[in-house]
Amino acid sequence: MARRFSFRVPGTDTPVVTLSIMGVCVVVYLLQVIPGLNATDALLYSPLYSLGEFTADGVPYEPWRMITAMFAHSTGSAPLVRRMFFQLDSF
Repeated sequence: MARRFSFRVPGTDTPVVTLSIMGVCVVVYLLQVIPGLNATDALLYSPLYSLGEFTADGVPYEPWRMITAMFAHSTGSAPLVRRMFFQLDSF
């Protein structure tokens, strides 16, 4: 019999991936609200970062920004709470 792959802790209903994503979102939020750290600027995404080695503007190739930008949206607590609620509601 084939074994089914699950993203949950064996023997429980704990959604490991969902809770991990929520944890990353909370950590990124906390980094964003630290004054002077400029974490939001470091995570912003622009299509120029995905064009290649260097663009005419001298922007370096940074493809990871396509993924990291989805964890940083707003520095207000309401968007974070909404995002966490809808992630919990999805499982």
